[in-house]
Amino acid sequence: MAKEKSNLVKASEGRKFRWGGREYTVRPGCGSEKGKWMCLTHMTAFISQAQKDSHIKKGQHEMVWLCAEHGAEIP
Repeated sequence: MAKEKSNLVKASEGRKFRWGGREYTVRPGCGSEKGKWMCLTHMTAFISQAQKDSHIKKGQHEMVWLCAEHGAEIP
């Protein structure tokens, strides 16, 4: 059985992006579960896990965790 290739790419530490009128710099994760997923490939944030799961079914996606306390983090 062939190994399935992942569609997800973790955002690199230090990567900068603008979203919602703010500038973010991706940092190491803190482990908090308060926040939301964001696809940097499509600049789209997801309120629920189901929304994220539906989005990542096709294509490649650079993902970041938007921690409610610290901002953009490596998942």
